[in-house]
Amino acid sequence: MKILRLILINLIFINTAHASVCTDYLSEIYSSQHGKKIEITQKNNEHTDKLEDRIGNRFVSSIVYGKARIRGLGKRQKTLNYACLMENDKKPLWGYIFSD
Repeated sequence: MKILRLILINLIFINTAHASVCTDYLSEIYSSQHGKKIEITQKNNEHTDKLEDRIGNRFVSSIVYGKARIRGLGKRQKTLNYACLMENDKKPLWGYIFSD
């Protein structure tokens, strides 16, 4: 039982999503689209679903999704949902913000 717990803990830390990578990637995309600095920061825990499949000619290892806050578009912060397709669990290939 102890070995199973250790394996699960290791899997959690190995497969935890890279919040700073996803939200940094989304911040860069939205900053360039709007021509001003837009900051997206993780609000809650994000989740990772393993995919390990090809989409077109690109390999996607996982899908990362969670909630974040966005600053820079208006006077107030907004809460939003986001998703990123990850290549090798380290490099975002595509990201999207879902409006509430």
